[in-house]
Amino acid sequence: VRTWDLYDQVVGAWGSALEALLAVGGGESGQIKPGSKKERRFPPMVRFLGPFHLKAGKTATHEIDVPLYVGSVRVMVVAADGSAFGRAGKDVPVRKELMVLGSLPRILAPGEKIQWPISVFVMEGGPSAVRLTAKTEGPVTIDGQGSRDLKFSGPGEQLVTFPISVDEGQGAAKFTVTAKGGGESSRHVINLEVRHPSRPVTTVKRHRIAPGGTWHTMVELPEREEGRSVSLEVSRIPPMDLDRRLDRLIHYPYGCLEQTISSTFPQLYLGRVVELGPDQLKEIEKNIGAALEKLRQFQLPNGGLQLWPVSSGGFWTSNPQREADQWATTYAGHFLLEAKRAGYRVPSEVLQNWETYQRETARQFSSDTDADIILQAYRLEMLALSGAAELGAMNRLRETPRLPTLARWELAAAYALAGRPEAGQALIAGASIEFPPYSELGGNYGSEVRDQAIVLDSLGFQGRDEHTAELVKSLSTALSSDRPLSTQSVAFALMAISRNIGDAQVRWGFELTLEGDTPVHIEGSKAVVQRDLPQRSAQLAIENPSEETLYGTLYIRGIPARNEEQAVSQDLNLKILFEDGEGERLNPGKLEQGMDFDYVVELLNPEGGRRLENLALTIPVAEGWEIRSVDVEEIALDHQDIRDAHVDLFFDLASGESLTATISVTAAFKGRFYLPMVSAEAMYDPSIAARTPGRWVEVGGP
Repeated sequence: VRTWDLYDQVVGAWGSALEALLAVGGGESGQIKPGSKKERRFPPMVRFLGPFHLKAGKTATHEIDVPLYVGSVRVMVVAADGSAFGRAGKDVPVRKELMVLGSLPRILAPGEKIQWPISVFVMEGGPSAVRLTAKTEGPVTIDGQGSRDLKFSGPGEQLVTFPISVDEGQGAAKFTVTAKGGGESSRHVINLEVRHPSRPVTTVKRHRIAPGGTWHTMVELPEREEGRSVSLEVSRIPPMDLDRRLDRLIHYPYGCLEQTISSTFPQLYLGRVVELGPDQLKEIEKNIGAALEKLRQFQLPNGGLQLWPVSSGGFWTSNPQREADQWATTYAGHFLLEAKRAGYRVPSEVLQNWETYQRETARQFSSDTDADIILQAYRLEMLALSGAAELGAMNRLRETPRLPTLARWELAAAYALAGRPEAGQALIAGASIEFPPYSELGGNYGSEVRDQAIVLDSLGFQGRDEHTAELVKSLSTALSSDRPLSTQSVAFALMAISRNIGDAQVRWGFELTLEGDTPVHIEGSKAVVQRDLPQRSAQLAIENPSEETLYGTLYIRGIPARNEEQAVSQDLNLKILFEDGEGERLNPGKLEQGMDFDYVVELLNPEGGRRLENLALTIPVAEGWEIRSVDVEEIALDHQDIRDAHVDLFFDLASGESLTATISVTAAFKGRFYLPMVSAEAMYDPSIAARTPGRWVEVGGP
């Protein structure tokens, strides 16, 4: 065997492409699309040339383009001929008589101010007079003059700053600095994103429009233009708040297995209830394809799937458990099977390994707890859906004393899918479709809303419709309420409604009049009609000319003003401290550039409460600060995600238990920055939450 291993020395040539392919959510969906490529902030000094063929005794010369780079590069050549191979390498300094280098944070926020630091280097034989010119594009402005004249008496470095103000808009910003002198020139370009740190908030107005009636309402736009939108939803069924609930699923900030599936699963059936345009259909197809590919990153070698990614970029995560989440594993298979039925190409090895794992787990089942029995029934239902029904395990479970109601409905669906509907009908004879209110923070991720959706789905699998109208109304009422619902509950409810009411094709319509525009008659054949409206404040009228009741919902989405953030403490206590290196308290509103300090966040589950599972704590940092390290005391984490601008921690807290996270930070850039709010929540019960309002902070210095 003839091999040589220089992987770690040359892989950088493809590094960015491999990272995009191997990262969570990568694969085919991770390929760069035309027009979608973002500007690189720091182009890497990695070049790969060849392979080339060189005849004996010959010499070849290659020119290599070097981007703005200060330091040295390692040049390596690898050669092979038959069974012989070799390599040579050399460190080559990269320098010019005149060089310029600027530095900025990864992102900025509207309204911030920053002193843009620029270093100018003059080498031996370089110019004595340098003209420095700075320019900006996008929602950023240089305050004052954009040029400086510098004098050098010999080799050296000078630091120059330009005051920058960030406008109220969002988007891409470009910073360009050019140094010229003595016939030499150097140029540095930095691209970054200006992004508001607050999440958009949706205001919802609803109205029941009687036959022949008209709904009059006012469209009142938020003051901030960025992130603003207005849309209307009119339906023949009780409102599902489709726009608001689906938007929440798609933009949910975390990326565990359950949330990855919940954000895309309902999109399989959207076309059944609402008319979709070509662009919407294309976007849905892309979302579903990306989610299917992403499932690879959660699967363990035994075929089960872990709640957090097993691998990222080809490396195992630090999660010590590496155990399959049983409900999420079954849920993932449910998604794979339904996507396959809908015509999507699913990763065959993921589905095959899932089925092998599920069959083995189903056969070994021996628990007698209600939660485990419900899980086993769901597992058996999905195996039957896959065409691999485990009739022996189904029959054993059917004989369980006091079989939980939800398990009866799941098992009945399994029997129907396995071609034994009579066995299932006997199970649910007289079974209730009502469930007492509850909310699970982990385990089976259940709630009474999710359970009713499973019942509605079960009826669909059995070809029965006697309770459909009642269940659809109950689920729609839950979706259109202001009650916080988990991603699991929302996804199952949207799926069940869409799957079971979407087949009827009845033409219906209404009249839409927006102040200042001509009235428009809108028709549809699906249960829901959606329209985007012009972004202006105006009176809106919806007239119902039909003989049936219609339901109107108006969504107004925008980013709230910073001073509108409110502190929240619901079943969690959140405390924030800032300390210097000696443990003394300090005021983050006034810091000196270069200061190292600790950003301490304490989260407490008060005594007397229940154990809180699947908590998420998001700790953002100001754009002018840089994270040096993160230390978590007292608690074992399920998962952590450390980025340039924030830290996300995921964990459980018993009653009376607390977590303390210490983020060591450096005040890196001078300026005035916004420190976004710290937030904690139970991912599967958003009513359990704590938040502290954001604030402005300043970094100064000589």
